[in-house]
Amino acid sequence: PTYQDLDIDPLGNGATFTITGQGENSSFINPAGLDRAFAVFNGGGLSLNKLTIQNGYPSQYSTTTTSYEGCAIYSDGALSLSSVVLNDNSAYYGGAIYSDSDTGSSLAMTGAVFTNNVATHDGGAIYHDSPDASPISFTYFQDNSTTGFFQDEVSKGSSDGGAIYAGYGGMVLNFDAFDTNTADYYGGAIAWESDSGNLSVTNSLFTNNAATNDAGGAIYNDGNVHINISTTSL
Repeated sequence: PTYQDLDIDPLGNGATFTITGQGENSSFINPAGLDRAFAVFNGGGLSLNKLTIQNGYPSQYSTTTTSYEGCAIYSDGALSLSSVVLNDNSAYYGGAIYSDSDTGSSLAMTGAVFTNNVATHDGGAIYHDSPDASPISFTYFQDNSTTGFFQDEVSKGSSDGGAIYAGYGGMVLNFDAFDTNTADYYGGAIAWESDSGNLSVTNSLFTNNAATNDAGGAIYNDGNVHINISTTSL
């Protein structure tokens, strides 16, 4: 069998790809721990609707050089998700999604569910470096985590953002829920270390999130930006 992920626009022709399933409980993409599911190259686009991605891991067969980032989806292009479930994915950075920082990289989602995704470093569910303010709405994050243990290493490193880690760009969260996410160090639910964009949180709920060995059980802010929180329970 071939273990390579599906590459979107590797030649830089501006190609876009849309997959619409029959529902999250009916349509599954399962790399079975052999590779990630998708890699979106800069200039390309991927839109996913009504499906589940599970058991992804960026293997040695990945065609991208960033082979340990985003085990369900690595994206340096335009990524959009609607009614998509991502569970049981694991990577070094961005257990389910790694959204990279080049111009043209964007992330938008509504009605998504992230459960049991793991990053050994930062961003149990999502590692966010997209330059724009990414809108995330009606999305549920549960039991995602960062562990601090690196593959093939004995030592333990800092790992932040049990659900979301942001190193660059901004984000707008609206009607989202974060429950029982855990970071080994900073930001049980969210670790915000971006200096280039603000975080806005509205109409959202944070429950039982924990930063095991340091600060910010719900949200940790180490960026030189504003975090605006309204109509939200922490």
